[in-house]
Amino acid sequence: MGDDPPPGGGGIPPDLEMTPQTFLQSQGELSGSQRSMKRHAESEIGNPTPKKNISPSASVQDVYTVPEFAGEKLKYTDADQGPFSVHVTRMESDPSAGLTIRVLKFAQLIHRNNIPGIVNGGVNSVGRNRVSVEFASSSAANNFVTNPLLAENKLCATIPQFQVSRMGVVRNIPIDWTLEELVSGLQYPSNCGQVIKARRLNSKKIIDGSATWIPSNTVVLTFLGQSLPQKVYCYHTSLPVDVYHLPTIQCRGCCRFGHIKAQCRSKARCFKCSQPHLGESCNIPDEHVTCLLCSGNHKATDPRCPEHSRQKAIKMVMSEENISYLEASARFSTVRRPFAEVASQQPPKLSQPAFFPPSPSSPSSSQNPT
Repeated sequence: MGDDPPPGGGGIPPDLEMTPQTFLQSQGELSGSQRSMKRHAESEIGNPTPKKNISPSASVQDVYTVPEFAGEKLKYTDADQGPFSVHVTRMESDPSAGLTIRVLKFAQLIHRNNIPGIVNGGVNSVGRNRVSVEFASSSAANNFVTNPLLAENKLCATIPQFQVSRMGVVRNIPIDWTLEELVSGLQYPSNCGQVIKARRLNSKKIIDGSATWIPSNTVVLTFLGQSLPQKVYCYHTSLPVDVYHLPTIQCRGCCRFGHIKAQCRSKARCFKCSQPHLGESCNIPDEHVTCLLCSGNHKATDPRCPEHSRQKAIKMVMSEENISYLEASARFSTVRRPFAEVASQQPPKLSQPAFFPPSPSSPSSSQNPT
């Protein structure tokens, strides 16, 4: 895993050759030949010096949002198809506060206040601090988003972006163009919504030992509505539009997926020995490395880990079918080996000296999973 990209730095889509079928082939442990592949630098450097990230030039525009949509919550249109879901979270002034929503208490609250249009069985927990509410119509869902009952109870409602927008990639966009120039010059097919946001991707290069993010000619466009066009027109020039494949992001602090270390609210977990401390401070020998995700003999950040393959497959399905992480992840079984399987392994030979991992350093103050 490389250094985390700077804020607004875009990122690079995951390996486009990864499919759900290749995930199924990756189940199980890494082969012996894969385990023996070690980077020369890792064997010589115990605690590498952190590399410095250099942000892209300030003169290059990374993100542009159409003014009328800046800060506005997206809503369903009459042309959108269901399910019409709304996600509700409890407002958090402090991200480390660990607030949660009790789904039954929340369901009781909206029932007592006679919120109309809710589908039976449509109130479900979809995260630690997130409840999904499904409505029978787009208008009922839109009205609920602005219902004063939510603010009175310190709740916030939003419509999931994947329900009302689509993301596509266009290429060969001049780097010296501003994103506003690009968006203002676009024309769309009749069955497609307008672009409401554009984001230029950056590519990572190592220059003099530092990670530098270089602006690329690839731009991600966010289209309003549930239809992604095959092409758009920019100043009368045809631009093919490809599906944007969501990147697979892993935290180097807790080893979970979906966020970076700077956003982490969980206890630290070592990507080398799985103990509660940061991996950068761990000097465990390579032969004793244990993956936190699958119990294999490799680092939790190893891209060949079966869980990495699973996460890539999940992101692929999310991108192609426009569904939530919860729905996509349910299609792929977890790769963590059961305790019985781990316990049945042969114990180490007595001729080998016993190894005990170093004492854990002070973990993060937050105890809440992301």
